[in-house]
Amino acid sequence: MVLIIVLDFPFEIEKSIVDWYVPSCYLNQEATMSKEGDTIIIAFISEDQTTYNYKNVIKISYDNGNTFIGDFSFNFSTNICYPGDPVVAIKNGKMFHAGVVYCSINNQIKGEIYFCSCSSNCHNNNTWSCKFLEMDNWQYFKDKPWMLVNKNNILIVYTSDKLSGYPRIVGYLSSDTGRTFNNVFSLNIPSTYSYISQDEENRIFVSYNDFSQVNKIGFGILRSIDGINFEDKGAVYFNYTSTTCPNFNRPAKITNNITSHYNKCAIAYLDDNCFLKVLLWDSINGFSSVSVYNNQSVNPMIGNYNNKLYILFQSITNGTIRSCPIIERINEWATFWVYSNDWGQTWSNVSRVSSINYGFSKSPSGHDYNGWIVDKDVLYALWGNDFRDEQGAKVYFTKANISLLNENKKIYNIKISKNLLFIESKENFEIYKIDGSLVKNLKKGSYKIRLKAGVYIIKFREKYVKLVIS
Repeated sequence: MVLIIVLDFPFEIEKSIVDWYVPSCYLNQEATMSKEGDTIIIAFISEDQTTYNYKNVIKISYDNGNTFIGDFSFNFSTNICYPGDPVVAIKNGKMFHAGVVYCSINNQIKGEIYFCSCSSNCHNNNTWSCKFLEMDNWQYFKDKPWMLVNKNNILIVYTSDKLSGYPRIVGYLSSDTGRTFNNVFSLNIPSTYSYISQDEENRIFVSYNDFSQVNKIGFGILRSIDGINFEDKGAVYFNYTSTTCPNFNRPAKITNNITSHYNKCAIAYLDDNCFLKVLLWDSINGFSSVSVYNNQSVNPMIGNYNNKLYILFQSITNGTIRSCPIIERINEWATFWVYSNDWGQTWSNVSRVSSINYGFSKSPSGHDYNGWIVDKDVLYALWGNDFRDEQGAKVYFTKANISLLNENKKIYNIKISKNLLFIESKENFEIYKIDGSLVKNLKKGSYKIRLKAGVYIIKFREKYVKLVIS
């Protein structure tokens, strides 16, 4: 009997959002999404390194991610300019999109933030209206926009060196659905990356990194009750020797994705080893840090529902993969997720989201964030890679109904310690190697099983679980 199991429960097998052939030197990066009802809007960077054709692509699903359509893309590519860092939002059926146009001016990269909106038929190219948020004709460096839409208010945060000569986070608010924007805050510290979250009582939290101290990176938050006035709640600092990871030569350690829940928040970040951690904050206890996964990881995105935390991230594996002829052999990575049922105090085992490994170039030109939505009992994941299945990069989407996790807990409990498997099951089960050969056929009960290093599949009556023993 041969079993072909390619995915950890509960995620569906991922599918490519890119519906065209991708040559091996073609990249798709920085993927993000937003959701309202059954409508999902996705944005990602598409770049062809051989022709220097860059664009921010929009795809839309009207059936909860079963299919995606759309031909709108923001294209500003010239021999010195290119778009990047897309972000999207949807509110009351209206869609919004922002990004950056970078230009090389006197051998220095400068940026301008653009903003687009669409009221209907947004999968069509000619239904979007776009403008620059604060046009300075590429005199300054502007980067990394993020966006929150609440009723008629639109908050966009990004980093800019216009006001101080060094990059710092600024916030611009529109109270008229994007027709005009006004500055509502400017951090007084060097800062390069920021995200936004809104809790159930409409408090707005803005995360930021802080480079004001030597050989340290701080992570802090701003909080607003009214969306206009922002109070700095401070930052906590950690020692760092660099901003890049050993096998990912990009400033991955600056990330600080945030989620909030009834006046408390959690930030997913990477320590100096690029290990995954979470920074918790509440108004009574302040900041505290918890360790989640001690393996080189990048691009953690965090969400919550009902006091539970969920993280999507990408982590290195042991292999390498052949890639584009102009890029050296590259490391294999995979997409994973992990969750906490008690707001970060304890964490589940890490499980795969991507069905197979894929390649990241060691010095990528992008890959700073991914798409991750927690919508009650359903998780939605979106990510990009550099090389997979003998093609260049594509963008992949999948979803999972996590209410089924509770059903699984009633059936079995699994723990792994080195090469020992501890399993308690309320039904009969079988253990297979990844090649389909049977290892054990067991009755319901509790077992301690020693396994050699490798990948195994545990087959219950209606569920499959993949285990990696290292």
